[in-house]
Amino acid sequence: MTSNRIRYRLHFMLALWLYMQMLSACVSSDSEDGRWFTQLPSSYETYLDSKLQKIRALEDEEGSHSFIFVTDTHLSANSLLSPKMIHYLCTHARAKDVVWGGDAIPAYTKENSPDACREAILSYWNKHQTFFSDSLGKVARVYPVRGNHELTIKMQSKSSEKERKGNGYTFSQEDVKSFLCGQLGSHVSVSPFATGCYYFFDDEASLMRYLILDGTANPVISGSYAWGNDQGMGISDEEFQWVKQHALKTLPEGYALMVFNHEGLTMNTYPHQSMERWFGKMRKELEALANGTEDYAERGKTDIVVCSGHKHQDLQCFMNGILHVGTACDAYYQDYRHSPFFNDVPRREKDGATGCLFDYVISNFSQHQLHCIRIGAGFDRHFNLEKVCLKMGESTKLSSRMLSPNRWRSCDSAGNSYSYSTKQWTLSNQVVNVMNGKVKAVKKGESIVFAEDAEGNKEFWYLVVTQ
Repeated sequence: MTSNRIRYRLHFMLALWLYMQMLSACVSSDSEDGRWFTQLPSSYETYLDSKLQKIRALEDEEGSHSFIFVTDTHLSANSLLSPKMIHYLCTHARAKDVVWGGDAIPAYTKENSPDACREAILSYWNKHQTFFSDSLGKVARVYPVRGNHELTIKMQSKSSEKERKGNGYTFSQEDVKSFLCGQLGSHVSVSPFATGCYYFFDDEASLMRYLILDGTANPVISGSYAWGNDQGMGISDEEFQWVKQHALKTLPEGYALMVFNHEGLTMNTYPHQSMERWFGKMRKELEALANGTEDYAERGKTDIVVCSGHKHQDLQCFMNGILHVGTACDAYYQDYRHSPFFNDVPRREKDGATGCLFDYVISNFSQHQLHCIRIGAGFDRHFNLEKVCLKMGESTKLSSRMLSPNRWRSCDSAGNSYSYSTKQWTLSNQVVNVMNGKVKAVKKGESIVFAEDAEGNKEFWYLVVTQ
């Protein structure tokens, strides 16, 4: 280890210790339980109580299991309302697991030196720990997913420059693992390597395994360099092999698998030209497990759902037996307005309920359902996980269990594209035709059919058409 690396780590530990001493003093002087982090304004309690009516009704159904998924918090544009909302929900409903999907750090800073950029990262991360880890740790277990901005930041003044050296700061992969995985409980199986923030744990009561992947596990240049969407991206070979041998092949019989990766594993949840190269191998391994093929032929089929963020949009698709769900960003960016079929949503405001965004997720695999109750900006999403299989020319009638629909639509699993310049999706709709719930199979392929109510809430079905 170089002398500079040793000096940086000593400085980091000193800065962190001083910050925690200051934090402890602030909490003690305000209230004994640190309530100043979690006190929810009374005006929001009525809003959350209306959401709790839906949540409790679904949680009362036999086989239900709940957790909260919040992602892309980008603390330079965050109202810090979501931790208070989550705290309230965890004390009034059953969810006791919170999965944070990554990206506490913003892309840019106004600082103008690598050392100042490094301090900015520490400041943001300490803020994240305070509000999204320490305060919530009193009522829930918080599990981090490594985002592509952990832990790196670029100078705003050099945002258009291609030269990386001296344009910001990036912590080493070893440091990132220490930051994200250093406080996980003994019930968590963490990869034994010096780098890579991937791990899993089981919820025996609900027969469910949580698998957290690291989508930025490849080598990066640390120090006075900044990167965001290319260097380090992808599932490393070391990660793939460890996950396959220790998390997938050991999955107990009858367990469902909830997978979390910051980036989506399909072009519908992460429409990037390199997505397949970065994540295709891992997705195909999950598909083999889901369908009971290849190395998993002896165990039969497995219920798998993949949750992601990164794109800052609400996205979803069924593909090869797996539901992929993308959740928009908690930071009050306007990106979620570009989500396909969700672009008629209001602008987000820092002050008010739309200043936050996360999903209260209720899974019920015995009933083949997953419910994402939206807190903050956006709408509820209800997923029917069981395939509806048709041959070309056949028809069926779908009935909504969750909504009073006023319109029906569909979207193919393949053939969709996204323009980063116009922020617009071009969607394929050739596999089925749907009108008022009646679906006719037109072309071989997979499709997602959905009903929508007057409030914008949606219920989805998985359609598979064969010849």
